[in-house]
Amino acid sequence: MKSVIRSCKDLARLPYAQAQFASCSADLDKNESTLQELKHDLDGCTGDESTARHYYEATKAAALRGNADAQACYVQSIFQSNGTGLAYSPQDVDDYRRDTPRYISDGLARGDWRIVSLLARGGHDDGLSLLPLVTKDDAYIQYVMNRLLQLGAEGTYAQYLGRSIQMDFLSPGITTPPPLTQQQVATGIAEAQSLYRKSFDRKPLLDRAPIACPGG
Repeated sequence: MKSVIRSCKDLARLPYAQAQFASCSADLDKNESTLQELKHDLDGCTGDESTARHYYEATKAAALRGNADAQACYVQSIFQSNGTGLAYSPQDVDDYRRDTPRYISDGLARGDWRIVSLLARGGHDDGLSLLPLVTKDDAYIQYVMNRLLQLGAEGTYAQYLGRSIQMDFLSPGITTPPPLTQQQVATGIAEAQSLYRKSFDRKPLLDRAPIACPGG
């Protein structure tokens, strides 16, 4: 939850994102019940049993059973106890590399905006997520997912995405060209439109950034 709270606070510092900040804060309260449901496998644990490792294992098991909420949390892969991130074992990493591409594919097929939001960020800004092991922090993938979010957004959130896309993907640096070529930009728009028509065009429009996992 601390990572999400930090993201909300980041929005608070942006004068053009005040509506998103309010929505993000409201989402934290709304998703608290979802977090409790996801932690149902931890009922009965006390003291040091209720650790990031137990939460990880419960989430992983629920994801394998097909729980979409657990899959979103597993893809995000932010598991903490008292502010300390989970130390993943080599087997954890292997399992993540094996299962996450399927969860991403299934999420996109069912029109899950949470998966899109994770791919748009390319991981997590505090360096705890395993997602870059799968996405390789690919700028093109992030661009397509941001364009997809933009197609499904409205109001100030859509405006925010437009500014972010311009700044992050279309504008040159001081001494470097834009991260994407004009061909990649055009192809990315077409790919985002195709994904939107296939799985997202009947979903409610987004007025805020989706929270992938209320506990992350």
